[in-house]
Amino acid sequence: MEMVHAPSRIISANATTTEERENENEKLRQLKTRGRKPRAKNPKRYTEDVDTIAIVRRHGANNNYLAMDEYLNPSLAAQTTSTQHIQVFVDYIMVAWPCLFKCTERSVPISWVTYAASRGSGTDTNSFDLGLRSLTCSFMGASSHDQRLINAGRQLYASKLSNLQYTSFKEGGILDEDILAAAVVLSVYEMYNGSTASAWLYHHSGIVEMMRLRGAEAHTTGFGRAIYIAYRGFIITASLLKGEACFLEQKEWQSMSERLATENAKQPDSSVFNEIAERAFREMVKLPGMLKRVRDLWETPPVNQFLVRPQLKQELAALRAALRGLHTELGITVSTHGGPDNPSALVANVDRKKKDIFVGPVSCMFFDGFSALTIRGIRSGIVLVDQLLFLLTPETKVRQMLDEEINTLSREDDLTQNFVDNVRKDPSPSPFFMIDTSTRPFPIRIESLMDPRLRQGPNTSWTDRIATSYGMLGVRIHVDYE
Repeated sequence: MEMVHAPSRIISANATTTEERENENEKLRQLKTRGRKPRAKNPKRYTEDVDTIAIVRRHGANNNYLAMDEYLNPSLAAQTTSTQHIQVFVDYIMVAWPCLFKCTERSVPISWVTYAASRGSGTDTNSFDLGLRSLTCSFMGASSHDQRLINAGRQLYASKLSNLQYTSFKEGGILDEDILAAAVVLSVYEMYNGSTASAWLYHHSGIVEMMRLRGAEAHTTGFGRAIYIAYRGFIITASLLKGEACFLEQKEWQSMSERLATENAKQPDSSVFNEIAERAFREMVKLPGMLKRVRDLWETPPVNQFLVRPQLKQELAALRAALRGLHTELGITVSTHGGPDNPSALVANVDRKKKDIFVGPVSCMFFDGFSALTIRGIRSGIVLVDQLLFLLTPETKVRQMLDEEINTLSREDDLTQNFVDNVRKDPSPSPFFMIDTSTRPFPIRIESLMDPRLRQGPNTSWTDRIATSYGMLGVRIHVDYE
């Protein structure tokens, strides 16, 4: 086996100058000693000196990721990963979450990489550390096509699951951000390796309950904010699949989102694009609730539908107007402030300073992907709202207009075609005004694209695409009016 001797300093992935590196080191030293008793100096320190763009390119090819001998077994894999997993975890983040991480890392006090690095090699009894090892083993196994590493990840996952169940029942344990982070890692592992499309949803229910008990305020500072930003897109996905309203549309959480946007805007390296994307998120979290309300109305007797329909239709129209306005705003600003790959990016090619105000200190390599996925997510949200309005609208001209927009947005790009099935050729009359719908199945069905047959591995940016598109790339919308 090849042994790796790590340097004695921890250097952040986002540090680009000597001064920045020193500042990052000081942050990590403070984080490590916070709330801990003094202890003997540990000679084993680990590094994350990473050229992030080089990592993305390196993992674009199929190469042997980690040298291991012929006699590797799960326990040996766990020991090896415990000494190298910080470096491997950084690689995993940059491969599996490149756009979300690089475009939001300056919006959080403590990023996932910084928090993981502060723990060093971790312990064998901490559920968060075990979770990281299970993910890094799974990532290395998928990258090098090594089933032994994949099996090691499963063993570590099982250890983490039992450990998490124990620590969660301790007094106050369920409110600890370390436990919440461990649960998120566990859910993400299930997204890659679960036996069914709904396996990750069982852990998701626990995550939602923990976030509710902790309250919105607990996710505005420290590592809690990074957990919230990384996982919130999947909360929308889960709410759509489970047919329930998203708790993030509640006033407490909406106010928190507004507060985060305001705080980010005050930073010297803030991004105008992130502010627009945050406003869009506050609208996108309303989609699951709207879908549920229309389904409930569909199952209501006709005499009661008449009383509820006007108010619901008005709220849907307001949501549609907000999403269309944000879609237009993002489209225009990206086309004028975008990266070098966009020849029509007028400001980017003329005034670099104005571009930096819009994009912030983010490489165009990541920003272009982040902006494209964000816009696609909003676009699919508009399509869903149009479908709901189509059900509630009797006027032929309005229905024809909605139908044309659905068809246009569904053809806009290849990814959006995954969102909508069975698009109508003509705007037929709404069933709401012709029959008793309470006896018929609801015509809009949400299918999971996180099925084992469709999902991708941890060595791809599959989860990044779902999270950055407000969870919308994790579902397909089926519509059947027959």
